[in-house]
Amino acid sequence: MSYSYGELNSVAVEQFSLVFENEYQHNMRKLMNTTQEIHGVVGVDYVAKFADAFDLADRGAFHSNIPRTPVQYRKELITMSNKTALVGSDIFEQALVNASELQNLARQSAWALARQQDQVIIDGMVASTPDNTVTAASNLTVDALREAKQKLDDQDVPADERYIIATFSQQRSLLGEEEATNVDYNTIRTLVKGEIDTFYGFKFIWVADGMSTGGLPDPGGVRACYAWHRDSIITPYSIEPKIDKDWLPESQQHILVPKVRLGSKVVRNNGIVKINCTE
Repeated sequence: MSYSYGELNSVAVEQFSLVFENEYQHNMRKLMNTTQEIHGVVGVDYVAKFADAFDLADRGAFHSNIPRTPVQYRKELITMSNKTALVGSDIFEQALVNASELQNLARQSAWALARQQDQVIIDGMVASTPDNTVTAASNLTVDALREAKQKLDDQDVPADERYIIATFSQQRSLLGEEEATNVDYNTIRTLVKGEIDTFYGFKFIWVADGMSTGGLPDPGGVRACYAWHRDSIITPYSIEPKIDKDWLPESQQHILVPKVRLGSKVVRNNGIVKINCTE
C-alpha cells in the first residue's frame, strides 16, 4: 500500500532516514557494547543458559579414564520490555512540513531510543544484588575506585572490559582529586576533553544527574553507581531499534513510531560492584 506524504517531498523522507541512522549509530548510545548483547530473540522472555566456572584436575595415570568434572549449568530468566512512542506533526501547524523539521524529529527519535536502551541496562543493575558494595567517603573518590577494583580482582574477574557508570556529580568530585588527574600518579593520560575517560583499568560512562528516563537512583542523596565487567550482564534484543513513519490523511499528520524490545539482567553477581556515593 502506498501513502501520500502531503507537502513532504521524497527528498525530505530520504533525509529523515539518513539522519536517524546517523544520529543513532554515532551520537547518543553510552552503554553500547558494555554488556553481552544477544540479538534475534524470539518469545515472551529470554532464558540465558550458561555454565559456571570450573577448574582442571590432574591427568592421573596414563591410559586411564579422565574423571568427569562437575559443571554447574545455570538459567537466568530475562524479562523483555516493549518501549515505543507515537509522535506526530500536523501540517496545519506550519505552511509546510519541511526537511528540517523531520530531521529534528529524526534526531529526537534516535536520542530517545538511545536513552531508553541505556536505561534498561541501568535498571538491570539497580535490580541486581551484587556480591560487593563500596561506600565512598565523599561522593566518588579515588579510594572508592581502588576498593572497587580490588573487589573485582579478589573475585578473579578479568582485567579487561571493565566499566564504571556514574553521573557528572561524581565526575566533578573525582576531578578534584590530584591522584586522578596528575600525570605524576598516572602514566596513562586520564583527561580527555576535560573528562576522566579511563582510570584504574575502568572505562568511565558519564550520564546526566537527572536523566529523563530515570538514570541512576539517589535515594536520600546517596547515588548508586556501578562498576562491572562486560560478561556479568546480558542484554537480549527481540526488536532492534527502529522507527516507522507514515502519513495519516484523516488527521493530516506525519506519524513517527520509534520502537525497541529488549531486556537486561546481571547474571554474575561477583562481576559487579555497587558504589554508594553521598552527593
